[in-house]
Amino acid sequence: MEALETQYNSLKDLAKSLMQSGNLAEYFRIISRANQLQLRILEHGLRTNR
Repeated sequence: MEALETQYNSLKDLAKSLMQSGNLAEYFRIISRANQLQLRILEHGLRTNR
């Protein structure tokens, strides 16, 4: 789980950099991947907190 959170944070940082540089196509690709990871992290949290 920690690896997913690290990857998520890295993708968020990369997306921010891409947005600032104006590379919107790559930004949306990366932010979509980050959103998928965030969902996996949230789902894992829901399963483990029951």
